[in-house]
Parts: sequence; C-alpha cells; structure tokens
Amino acid sequence: MHSIWLTYFTLSGAHKIEAITIQNYLQTHFPSVPVKIIDLFKFTTFSIQKISYLVNQGNFSLPSLWAKSYFSLQRPQGVTHKILKKLINFLFCSRDFHSKLLNEIKSNPPGVILSFGDISNFIFSYLKRKSIIDTPIFSILSPDTSTHNLWVYPEISFYFVPNYPDVKCALLKFGVPEHKVIIAGIPLRSTFLNKANLNIKECRRKYKLNEDKFTVGIIGGYHGDLKFFPIIKSLLNADSNLQIIAVLGDKRINLKKVNKLYLKYGDPRCLIREFLPDPAELLNCTDLIITKSGGLTIAESYQLEKPVIIVKTKSGQEELNAQFVSESGIGIVLKKKTELIPTIKSLISNPSLLKQMTDRTKELGERNRTATQLIVNYAIDAFNRYPKRKNSISQITSSISSSRSKLGE
Repeated sequence: MHSIWLTYFTLSGAHKIEAITIQNYLQTHFPSVPVKIIDLFKFTTFSIQKISYLVNQGNFSLPSLWAKSYFSLQRPQGVTHKILKKLINFLFCSRDFHSKLLNEIKSNPPGVILSFGDISNFIFSYLKRKSIIDTPIFSILSPDTSTHNLWVYPEISFYFVPNYPDVKCALLKFGVPEHKVIIAGIPLRSTFLNKANLNIKECRRKYKLNEDKFTVGIIGGYHGDLKFFPIIKSLLNADSNLQIIAVLGDKRINLKKVNKLYLKYGDPRCLIREFLPDPAELLNCTDLIITKSGGLTIAESYQLEKPVIIVKTKSGQEELNAQFVSESGIGIVLKKKTELIPTIKSLISNPSLLKQMTDRTKELGERNRTATQLIVNYAIDAFNRYPKRKNSISQITSSISSSRSKLGE
C-alpha cells in the first residue's frame, strides 16, 4: 500500500520538527491516508551516527567545511557543488544505506515524497533519475532566509519556500522554473500559530513565575546550540529584577553545567527545562528571547511576537539569518558577548524600542499560518492523482546488488 513519505536527516533539528508538524496535520485532517516518516540518518553506518552524536553533544568539533562552502553554493553549480555531492555520497550513501532504503521502498512504496533537506533531495532525485521510483517529490526548504544550489534538482516537482524574497530569487537564479516555486511560508507547530490563545500572565502563573517581572528566554534550537552557563550566570548577577527561562535542548553537556550553577545559586528567578518537544507556551512567558541565528528558532520567536537577541552566529546561512534579524528590525545581533547585559538593560529602560521590535514581528508571521495546510493540500492532490503501481522489483534488486551506490552521479 502506498503512503505519503516525510523524509529528513536528524542532523537538522529544524527539518525533523517541520516533518513532524506535517505528519500531525495529515493524521488529524486525513486519517485515512497512510503516512510514513523516515529519518534517513538511521540508514547510515554506526560510525557516522556516533561521530555526529558526539559533534551535536559538543564533545568535540570538526572543521566546518559546510560553513566555509556555503557562499560558494549560492552561485551556480561549480567545483564546490561537485566536491560536496561526493562528500555526501561518501558519508551518507554507502551500499548498506542504499540497500536499507530500497528495501523500505519495496515494503512501503511512496505515493508522494515530502523531502525536508538538501541531502534528502539529493538521494530521491537520484532514485527518480534512475527510474527506481517515479514518485512526485516535493521539497520543503529550510526555514532560513537564504538557500543554496544543493537543494536543486530537475526531478523535484515543487519547492515550498519561506516568505523571504531571497529564497525564491536564488532558486530562479539556479534555473528552477518559476511555476515550481511555491511561496508557502514555514510549517510551524500549531502552538506557535495560536498566539491569541496564549495569555502571557496566565502562562506565567501556570509556571509559578512573577507576573510583572521582565522575563528573558534563552533557547538554542533543537540541539541546544548555545553556551547557557555563562549567559544565565551573567543575567543572574546583573539584575535582581530579571526573570529567566532557559530551554536547554538535547545537549547533555548543557544540562550538566547549568544544574551545577542552579544548585550553587538556587535562584527562584531562573526556570530551567531540558529538551521540550513543544516550548511555545513556556516561551510565551518571555518579553524577549536570547538565541542563536537558526532559521526555525527565529521564525518561532517572531511568530510568538517576541523580539530576539542573537548571541551566536555561525558562518553560512545563519550569518544571513542574523543579517535578516537586524535589517527587519525584529531583534538585535550582538558582536561581542559583553554587549548582552547593556543591551537588555537598554531595552528595559526603553520600552518604546522593545514595542517597535514587537510590532515588526507581527508583520512577518501571517504567511506561516497557512503554510502547513497549503503543503498538505498539494501533497494530498498529488497522492490521489498518482497511479498506484509497484516500483520495479528488478530495478531495486539490481541497485541493491551493485558494489556501491554512486548517488552523486
């Protein structure tokens, strides 16, 4: 029986969250349609999974080839594009990976593929190009304010993009036909879309917070990619009237360090939570959010009408996200860590500036309210139109038996 596939790599927490958001909507509004969510990362080798886990946990770092290459990928395909395709093929597309994926296709054939991520686009475009699948592929682009050419393949049926002009312009520059580019917005979790249902004082009472204190949220995205310890410590020491909420993400190193701090100070002004599947209600208790420049975190913040202070900016797309925050007026990007406390004190003493940034956030989130519904409507229409024929068993078997899958060719 065919189903709608939602595919992603857990290397990106944002892609996983978006896929789960679409899955929940499909299961609620189209319960009779089979849906399969697939983390392609689980098909990789154990060694790759272990290295990626250690990197995400902060145990060690690797040279960031991706960050250095990002701006090269914003130009038409060239040497950098070819090198990274070969690297993706080497790291993630072993013969064992290919065999597992093709067995999944045989046992649970896709009727439509919603692809969350450039690596997912890369893999399924190859399979379609080799006629191993003939399934429509819909690409859900990252919630970043820019994009690059590793997302682009002629086999993709549609690209659903955020409401940022640079993203569509980039795809057109890469040769994508305009009719394939759908400005959908970002498929955010429903709790972030229902701001009207979240009363800030009621939320604070629920979490036993002071209703009237200025409240700062700290969040580092899905993986908790921030140094929470020095931020929380400096805030606690800076102002006795501040109230702090920290959502640590899934990095165990954050929890260990912050717990030591909390046990030492035992400060009731600081509410700490580990990884939360849905932090919308808790973040709604805040007046502003300290975060990194991840696309989904920024979008969720402005959807809640919360200005942001960016304290960490990686090279590549996050650098452009930070530039967007500054230029759009929804937040402040810090160049030095020492600027954090003076910036917060300045905003507290200048409520008109904080209100101005809050008003700008309200203007950005409207398109996102219908993004999930729009993407699902396209997917259901394609699923109903797609001829439910089995993929060629001989083609799949032949591919599995090959010495190595050259997905980049």
